[in-house]
Amino acid sequence: MPTNLVKTESDERLWRQAKALAAKNGHKENWGYIVSIYQTMKGRDAAKQAALYCLALNPEYVSGSLALRHMEKQKLAALLRQLRSEGMSILLVEHDMDLVMDVTDHIVVMEFGTKLMDGTPEEVQQSPKVRAAYLGTEH
Repeated sequence: MPTNLVKTESDERLWRQAKALAAKNGHKENWGYIVSIYQTMKGRDAAKQAALYCLALNPEYVSGSLALRHMEKQKLAALLRQLRSEGMSILLVEHDMDLVMDVTDHIVVMEFGTKLMDGTPEEVQQSPKVRAAYLGTEH
């Protein structure tokens, strides 16, 4: 257990469950990485807890920028670009458009659970359908 992060019985239970989940799913050796990602997240809320469980299930899937501060997002973007350059495909579900435009080659735009369009970041930025859906029709 990362003792600096365990403040309550609820915290202790969360960490015990996450560590057991990581071990069960063959990621015991990644525990230090999981803890370090968790420590970069700000806030103590359900999103962090969900992210911890996701990391424990498979540390290769880091979900969203999780309310990261600016410098942390830059580090995440650099890591995602490095992984992409090494040939890893990454599914990024994210609402921070600066981050999305910075690290992706291909974007699928969703609107109310339905695919609106897909294309390169440049195509998405220029799309009248995307502009109407997200900025209003006057833009």
